[in-house]
Amino acid sequence: MKTTAVSLINVAAQKKMSQDELDKLYGTDGAGPIPNGDSAGATLVFPGTPLYDKVQSSTMVWGGKVFDCPNPEGPGTLINKFNGQLDFKAEVYYGISAHDGKKCIIVDYSKAPEFAMLKFRDEIRKVAEGLYLGGMYRQTESGGFEFMLNFTCDFNKVN
Repeated sequence: MKTTAVSLINVAAQKKMSQDELDKLYGTDGAGPIPNGDSAGATLVFPGTPLYDKVQSSTMVWGGKVFDCPNPEGPGTLINKFNGQLDFKAEVYYGISAHDGKKCIIVDYSKAPEFAMLKFRDEIRKVAEGLYLGGMYRQTESGGFEFMLNFTCDFNKVN
């Protein structure tokens, strides 16, 4: 499935998808260009299940990411939005996905003091015009990465 075929995908549709459907969507196309600018964000914890709404209302309020990547080939930086504040800086560049071994956009928090001990990283890919789907991963003691949750960044709508 190419990006043109998934152009009807939006945040509301992603919230209704199962984990398997999100995995398929994440793998449908290439990584896309590294985004630049401000996005609205939504976490997708327990997607497609009755627990989704409960978890969404009880988790911290993540509002998206602000990318500073004027060159779509990278590298760049970003900062996350939490409860209306900007925090948790990261480096952004192309790399290999822990999910499927294909090219993706890496959001590397390894140099951020808030995450230095936890070793988090995000991976994102463009899934529709202005819309990126991602996963948050934690590095394990063996050096691999463990999946934590899905999220989406919508550059068509900024909060």
